[in-house]
Amino acid sequence: MILTALRMTSGECHSPEMEEKSRILFGKTNEALSCSDEDYQTAEMVGNKLILHMAQAYQLVKGTVKVEQPKVKPLDQKQILLSLLPEEFESKMLLDEAKAQGLKERTAFRWNDEWQEHGIVIKIKHGIYRKQYAVA
Repeated sequence: MILTALRMTSGECHSPEMEEKSRILFGKTNEALSCSDEDYQTAEMVGNKLILHMAQAYQLVKGTVKVEQPKVKPLDQKQILLSLLPEEFESKMLLDEAKAQGLKERTAFRWNDEWQEHGIVIKIKHGIYRKQYAVA
């Protein structure tokens, strides 16, 4: 919601819909303000990146202070990997991100195949993929 509010007050969006949301934000109407999908996805990506940085920080202090590393389920790792990739990505980008998370190449390709089977990612051409989002 903060991202949506900042976008409206910065004058970045000049659509009639955003003008209406701006009136809502500043109390000029009684309608509820809702977070845009774009801002939600941005906040989700920032949150996922912060989770990764937190895990890395735990690893850094692990040698000096006894800290339990948080357990991350494979499903969570899969979602984090997907969220860190751009809307359109190449196989090399997938492997680089997977390596940064400590995942094996085979795992990254297997997850990419699963994403394609479920329609989350589509193959554009050899080695190039695009994320697909369901319209709610």
